[in-house]
Amino acid sequence: MIFPVSNRDCCGEIDDWSALGPNMCFVVAGACPYNCSQRGRCSHVKEPAFQASKPDNYQKTLTFMSSQLLEFTDLEVQRGDRVLFSSLSGGVSEQEILFVEGENGSGKSTLLRCLSSLYTPDAGEITWQGEAIRRLGEEYRQQLLYLGHLNGIKANLTALENLKFLCAIDGEFHSTEALEDALGKLGLAGYEDVPSQAMSQGQKRRVALARLLLSRAKIWILDEPFVALDVAAVSLLQEIISRHLESGGICILTTHQETPLTNASVRKIRLGG
Repeated sequence: MIFPVSNRDCCGEIDDWSALGPNMCFVVAGACPYNCSQRGRCSHVKEPAFQASKPDNYQKTLTFMSSQLLEFTDLEVQRGDRVLFSSLSGGVSEQEILFVEGENGSGKSTLLRCLSSLYTPDAGEITWQGEAIRRLGEEYRQQLLYLGHLNGIKANLTALENLKFLCAIDGEFHSTEALEDALGKLGLAGYEDVPSQAMSQGQKRRVALARLLLSRAKIWILDEPFVALDVAAVSLLQEIISRHLESGGICILTTHQETPLTNASVRKIRLGG
């Protein structure tokens, strides 16, 4: 029996590596034959396609995984008697951006919170590299940066203190010079020691967005990131997101603005019909 194996798929339950060849990456029962210890697709997957014959004594079933690193299947969320969305499925992989579209109240922010592991859907499953995020827990959360439609900054802290605090929450600690450089690139040079309560909404948003320049997270989940930004700041944020995608990152966002991103593979999902 012949089992086709795509270069964008991985499968588990493999016992006999010699029967499958050296250029595939497998998970669950084993790791990449090059011992890179990655769960899921790795850089050693080089062949455009590969076919392997099943050994005579092989009794297990091959389980093929989606090429989408982050995937959600049949999600449903209810608020009281109202169903925000149901049977919602989709996914996104590296160097891809997923736009979540829909009218106000359609559940866009709720979906982003579900994908950020901040809200548990009433039904369905969300997986990262083929494994449910509810089981991965902190291992998954360390892979992502979530920016809600609120800035999450403290009014009595300065711009620099807020950025330092936000990065610490993400488990990242940076020098004062690095923090000041990030604020400067977002147009806040000279505002490092200004209390946030004295800043405009656009400036507060820039403080929150400065996290993106310092983050090592692979997954960015951004709820209305362009709100309160002027034209120059919107252009800068587009550039920051584009660089993240080009480096192998993932971005999921909601926005009411058209945001062309060069060289990005774009997926869209619309809620509410």
